[in-house]
Amino acid sequence: MEDVEDSDKKLLTVGELAAILKIGQNSVTAAIRAGKLKAFRLGERGQYRVSVAALADFLGDSSEVYVRSLGNNDS
Repeated sequence: MEDVEDSDKKLLTVGELAAILKIGQNSVTAAIRAGKLKAFRLGERGQYRVSVAALADFLGDSSEVYVRSLGNNDS
């Protein structure tokens, strides 16, 4: 089983975040562009990636355990 620090390093795509949060990909991108959700760009096309830790920060402490558990799924 991964420990908490390893799960914090897992990177999520905009599509994965949209599915987790049950919102549209445009809404996720808007949150990133507004600076509400920390992300970085990857590769030539500049696709966004968000760490599990950044998602936990975005959602707040109440959902931290759930969000960190997302990093333990090796699917």
